[in-house]
Amino acid sequence: MNQQRVTVVLFADEDGGYTAVIPYFSCRLLTPGFCLTAQGETREEALAESRARLAAYLRAAGAEGRYHLEYARLDEVEITEIELDEPEP
Repeated sequence: MNQQRVTVVLFADEDGGYTAVIPYFSCRLLTPGFCLTAQGETREEALAESRARLAAYLRAAGAEGRYHLEYARLDEVEITEIELDEPEP
C-alpha cells in the first residue's frame, strides 16, 4: 500500500482541545459545505480524526479523490497574522 503525505495545520482551541485542518481539501476544493477539519481533546486525537475523515472522503470520491491527494502536500506553508479594523456597529 502506498503512503501519501498530506499537510495538516494543527492549533489549540480556546476552550481546550485541538483542531486539525487539511488546507488543500478545505480551501482548494470548491465543494459547497465541504471543509475537512477535525477536532480532538489531544493533538493525537485531532490528527487521528483528520486521518479518518480524509480516508472516508477518499473512499467516497474514488479516482477524483486520489487525483487531489497528490496535491495535498503543500511544500510551502506560511502562517502569519493580518490586522483588521473592527467594523463599527
